[in-house]
Amino acid sequence: AAANLLVFVIMFSVMKKYLNTGKLKPGIMASSYLIVYGFLRFGDEFFRGDHAPNYLLDGWMTPAQVIGLGIIPVGVAALFYFKCKKNPDSELKED
Repeated sequence: AAANLLVFVIMFSVMKKYLNTGKLKPGIMASSYLIVYGFLRFGDEFFRGDHAPNYLLDGWMTPAQVIGLGIIPVGVAALFYFKCKKNPDSELKED
């Protein structure tokens, strides 16, 4: 929970700084959060002791770690999508 709070504070301050400058495209912060959350979810499971002994991949990973690793490529794909997507507001400003 503390790591998620720290991620929120950092991402909120970045968003607040760049939101009105036009440098931050829509969807970038959400995509970035998915990537960071996936890594946090994966790493956090190594230190938890309260999960059931239902390991996957020959007893090496918990289901939450598999989910965390699945979230990372989704976030990366979304990040590339939003970075390459044309912003409709920028097309209106050019006219």
